Amino acid sequence: MAILKREGADKIYAVAQLFREQALERDGSLLTPGRAVWTIPALEDLEQRFVLSPDHSSDSFDQKLERQIDGASDTVKQLMAELLLMHLLVVHGMSADTKRLRISRVLGWMRDPVVIPPDIDAALDYGLASPGTHFYTRRDTHLRFFIEWMLAWKRLEPSTLVQALSEPWAFREQICSVDNRSAWLQRNALLHLVFPEAFERAVARNDKKALVDAFADRIGGPEAAAAMDEDKAILEIRKSLEPTYGPGFDFYEIPELVVQWNSRFQGGVMEANAPLLERLRAAYPGWQSFADERFIRDETTYKMDASAKTQERLGADTLRQLIDSEDYDQVVQLVEQVAQSTNLLWLRMPREGDLSILYWQDFDSAAFSRALYDLLHGEGSSPERLERYASYARAQGLPVKWTLPTYLLMLMYPETDIFVKPEATKWFLKQMGVSLKLGSKASGEVYASILEAAEDLREQLAPFEPQTMLDIQSYIWVAYRAGEPPMAATAGAEDEGERVQTDTHAATVYEHIRSKGYQFPAWLVTDYVLSLATKPLVILSGISGTGKTKMAQLVSEFVAPVQDREVVIEPSRAPQLEGAVRVSIRPSAFQHRRLTIPNVLLDGVVVPEPNSISDLIVRAGGQRFEARLYAHSSARNYQVHMKPQLYEWFRANAEMGDLLELATTPVSDSPEFQLELSVVRSERRMESVLSERVAFLSVRPDWTDNRALLGYFNPLLQRYQGTELLSLLLRAEANPDEPHFVVLDEMNLAKVEYYFSDFLSAMESGTEMVLHDAEDDEADAEEPLPPRRLKVPTNVFFTGTVNVDETTYMFSPKVLDRANTIEFNSVDLDEYGRGGADLADAFRLSDDVTLEALLAASRRPGPEDWAVISTRSQERIRAIHSLMAEFNLHFGYRVANEIARYLALTKEFVGEDQLDFALDLQVLQKVLPKLSGSRAKLEKPLEALLEHLEGEGLNMSAAKVSRMLTTVRAVGFVSFVE
Repeated sequence: MAILKREGADKIYAVAQLFREQALERDGSLLTPGRAVWTIPALEDLEQRFVLSPDHSSDSFDQKLERQIDGASDTVKQLMAELLLMHLLVVHGMSADTKRLRISRVLGWMRDPVVIPPDIDAALDYGLASPGTHFYTRRDTHLRFFIEWMLAWKRLEPSTLVQALSEPWAFREQICSVDNRSAWLQRNALLHLVFPEAFERAVARNDKKALVDAFADRIGGPEAAAAMDEDKAILEIRKSLEPTYGPGFDFYEIPELVVQWNSRFQGGVMEANAPLLERLRAAYPGWQSFADERFIRDETTYKMDASAKTQERLGADTLRQLIDSEDYDQVVQLVEQVAQSTNLLWLRMPREGDLSILYWQDFDSAAFSRALYDLLHGEGSSPERLERYASYARAQGLPVKWTLPTYLLMLMYPETDIFVKPEATKWFLKQMGVSLKLGSKASGEVYASILEAAEDLREQLAPFEPQTMLDIQSYIWVAYRAGEPPMAATAGAEDEGERVQTDTHAATVYEHIRSKGYQFPAWLVTDYVLSLATKPLVILSGISGTGKTKMAQLVSEFVAPVQDREVVIEPSRAPQLEGAVRVSIRPSAFQHRRLTIPNVLLDGVVVPEPNSISDLIVRAGGQRFEARLYAHSSARNYQVHMKPQLYEWFRANAEMGDLLELATTPVSDSPEFQLELSVVRSERRMESVLSERVAFLSVRPDWTDNRALLGYFNPLLQRYQGTELLSLLLRAEANPDEPHFVVLDEMNLAKVEYYFSDFLSAMESGTEMVLHDAEDDEADAEEPLPPRRLKVPTNVFFTGTVNVDETTYMFSPKVLDRANTIEFNSVDLDEYGRGGADLADAFRLSDDVTLEALLAASRRPGPEDWAVISTRSQERIRAIHSLMAEFNLHFGYRVANEIARYLALTKEFVGEDQLDFALDLQVLQKVLPKLSGSRAKLEKPLEALLEHLEGEGLNMSAAKVSRMLTTVRAVGFVSFVE
């Protein structure tokens, strides 16, 4: 019997039995037994809509199907869902969530939707076979055959139907009576599901023939086997092998059988004759096909889920409805959600990363929404649509990056499109021998060539059964990453596996800032870092372009340095060897002393027979070396194995990233050839990569809760949708001795109280923030849930940058009371570029302390800080408090404690002689920000406060109060943030 005994197979066979009983024996239903669904009228209606009225648009299968059955009865829609269920039932390699989503989506189009019963739903977690690319790219073809065959089945005479259900060969005769030349996968799947004891689970086109050819001697030899029916021959082969391997053995799971019939295997594993296969196996030892569970877990499942999400959220109807209603911000939000559903895009610094177009100064959400619709759902091929998108971006002065549009194309059309990550794609093209200039800007013409190369790779990988372009993209990416180990651990490198090294570190934060070409007064830098250490929330306020964001970036860079990533630049000079071909040096050259000869070099020369080894002369660097030439069983697959002398020369003259020039020349008076070899050294440069201890987040106006910061549990996908900030918080919790930094750029574009209130409370009280209440068994087992509750680690420091204009919100007293607010409004163009002397230059960290030590001293301020400051400082703070209390504008214990903590840190890390200046800064940053109101409310308090501050010599605070007094007298209202 060919019944598979793998875990979950029994659940699939139970659904198959239900199909037999409800659809083949009667006009019933799989999902709602007792309801007539598999009827001739319903099938005829579906035939008219789906088979006889094909939709040839470029939309996704789901979008076209929805249009085709729009207006149909609930019975017809349920029938289509049940057909999809049986179509997807056997598939191994597609995630259960994707199967459920495709079926449930069709059920959702019903006026009275039904749900998938638990026993059927459980079967979707498993699969019986990996059907291959054709099954996914031609789903419409297989379903058309399924519908036509079911109609033919329903029209059979009762006696014929009974016979077909009782005898497997009669059943096969009936299923083969309908043209299935393009739907053999669906036919083979149905044969096994209905008669698993007679027909193998082999659905791939050539597997059955390979089984017969390999074991022909078991049934009388090749001639006898050729004369037999293929399925009957396999059944006889199975019977002959059962005494050895036992009843119910599986041809796919016994290695000694697999290597006999499956040409992809040798010694239990696939032959290393496919492009990039060695590199892939470096990451997944023993990898044999795209059905490898490790590969599916790490690379495939989450991408398929993201694809389903993209098709749902950015489908043609959804986008058209949003555009027609002018809800362009929602379109942008959906793009961001889709972007964050995988780790394929670089989102760490939004203004510079793969979503930079959404944050561009001249970004027009309406124009972008229309261009996005055309990219995903417009007329023409995907390269044509990409070219129109690139033209739109160029015309608008927007970045024309490859990543975002091709990412969306691949997830929307995983059967045909591929994601272009420039560095990885350049590398892939070189490995494939494709000479193509891939620039940094997207191009439809270049994309068409990339698709051709990807399709070529998919054809070469066909024996390994890739399902969609998602598999091809994953294969390329894993192979790309499996190169030489990095020089240092990469914390946040965009392309993993590249060599990185830490940025050279300046001695002090002040020197670091100057070394980057920026000038900030030393007192301002000191004030900023003291404020972070006092209370890990600092607001940098001021007019645009004064360096608020850059200050935060430079300080975080100093503590958590950027890393330099080495980028290899191909040489542009022409080949030096006549007739030479250039290839990239692969890791196998160093790891296994092996070079592959491109097929183009073998034209016109006599090559050894397959499965042979011969001597080879290699000329390199003016020297003559000996090597061995291995001719593999695969046609025209030749590899040079370097002997020790050649290998030593190679190691001394080449490294990863360089190119090899290879040429073949005939040997005189001999049919053999020799190999000419030359190393072409590539240039190298370094790129900066942000540390994983730094998160740069651009606040969006539509942030109305904390989900953009902390994520949320998605009950549909049964997983937690994490965020960059959540990842940073968890890393900080795991590494409490390392400072981590969060920069919220343009913090007041949304109301801070809406999205940040949980953080304010948690930082103040030390309580936990609620992330979710899901149980562990509710989540995807491959993606464990984050903790249900999370404290804000004390080693995380938040900075918010603030611009004040008509598009922003003012801060509430609750926010200002919990932060140090530093203004960046001073612009001195007279001294600009001269590096003039700092005001209060002595207010800087002492030479014997480090910024890391200061930040390590950070803790929550408390009464103990008030107790340790000098009596004089306490009296000066009390005097200001008493004065403001007269006008009911006094501050609370929290502010007093935080001012005291700032003064204590100043004394320890700066010097006691700077306490007066420190108090001036704290009055400016902790007391004055709460002053906001009308002239009637504030004029007298400001007058009294100004007089007091001037008398105390607190000049910076006095200057600010003077400006506020002038403003309130002029316009009748004033607030601290100008």
